[in-house]
Amino acid sequence: MSRPLGPRVPVTGSAAAPGWIVLGCCWGIPGLALIPWAGARTAAALAGGHVTAFGFAFVADLAGRRTGDAWPGVPTALVLVFTGLIAAAIAAAIAFIWVKAAPRLLHAADDPVAALARGRQRHAPMTLPAVAGRATHLRPSLGGRPPGQVVAGDAGMLLGDMLRPGQVPGPALYSDWRDTEIDLMGPGAGKTTARAIPLTLAAPGPAVATSNKPDLWAATAAIRAGHGPVWLFDPCGICCQEQEFWVDLLAPVTRVENANRLASHFVLTVEDPGKRELWGPAAQTLLSCLFLAAATSGRTLEDVALWLDQPAMPAPAGLLQKAGFGALASSLLGTQNGAPETRDGIYETARTAAKALRDDEVMKWVTPQPGLPAWSPAMLLRGTGTLYLMSESLSYAAPLIAAVADGVIRTGIRLAQMAGGRLDPPVPIILDEAANICRIADLPNLYSYMGSHGLCPVTVLQSYEQG
Repeated sequence: MSRPLGPRVPVTGSAAAPGWIVLGCCWGIPGLALIPWAGARTAAALAGGHVTAFGFAFVADLAGRRTGDAWPGVPTALVLVFTGLIAAAIAAAIAFIWVKAAPRLLHAADDPVAALARGRQRHAPMTLPAVAGRATHLRPSLGGRPPGQVVAGDAGMLLGDMLRPGQVPGPALYSDWRDTEIDLMGPGAGKTTARAIPLTLAAPGPAVATSNKPDLWAATAAIRAGHGPVWLFDPCGICCQEQEFWVDLLAPVTRVENANRLASHFVLTVEDPGKRELWGPAAQTLLSCLFLAAATSGRTLEDVALWLDQPAMPAPAGLLQKAGFGALASSLLGTQNGAPETRDGIYETARTAAKALRDDEVMKWVTPQPGLPAWSPAMLLRGTGTLYLMSESLSYAAPLIAAVADGVIRTGIRLAQMAGGRLDPPVPIILDEAANICRIADLPNLYSYMGSHGLCPVTVLQSYEQG
């Protein structure tokens, strides 16, 4: 029989509490009388004599101090000694049980620790020795090293200290480099200070972190700079730093699938669910056509923005046809030559999804800039640097954050396959505020195999609904 999930109801707050009180009072007096009777029986066994049977007569003799009737022939002093010893042993046992059981029985009704799993054996696989032992098998660079010599940062990602009701914190618990993590933490619960900052600082190699506030970057960038290059992708200017690079989102767009993935990050940000469900798939196909036409002809996202404003422009379809994507070119022409109402609905949804392409400040980060180098995910994954992806919640830049993060994931999977299956060192990907600034449509599917490639995502959400 199982109980409902959640904190256990304390004894003091249950409906059975009055019954336990009455039961304790009824058995309390007989229980106290049983101690001197046991002491008398023990003394009689050693010194000789007789002890009356335990019952009302014995209790009455004891209450009336008629020791000669209660244990005739037994020295009273010896009875007192053994009674004291037995009482002390029972008191010690009760104190031990109370220390162990009272926090679980008398806890506050809303105490979350009471809902944790019982038994150390359930947490043993997450302790440092166990995680370190698995790390020596998952990471070739640690092969042959005794688990005791593997430091915490190389063994896995810290989850926190195990809590025990009424006791000091237990051992630190870790996830290993095959695990993927989802944190549900409300506002003010310490998402940045308790999760994002420690995980970023402890990364043994490259790391990716997203945020909508500058505190994560400010707290970790200088320290992470000692491990490798630090890249700050900040289209919204949250950290008030000068732009030092730009990202070519069209560089990996060489096939229809790549173009469709890039388009999905934009369409997912359309805030009108009804509009997204009605026109979203068609708008995603339209954006895929335009992205692929621009990528295969050496053009930029600025050209995509221009084509979105001119639905009848034949240039994109011609570029697709020239690049060998005849079916996609035909699909684009079908959309352009369709019924005006349908075409306008598709184009308007696509323009809404790609509104970032109309922000000149945002576009500086994804189009060529004189004097600034182009950044690629391989630059991060082949070193020990750190990438910070910053955006205001639900801003124009959100799809760009998702596209860059998705590019890192895809490149990491490809490099892991080339390296024999796993990246070493593994790469923590801390997606703080994921629902607001880093929506990746197939992230649940990616979760099923990212850990097996050495990519360890930590998605931080504020509620179940965001997930």
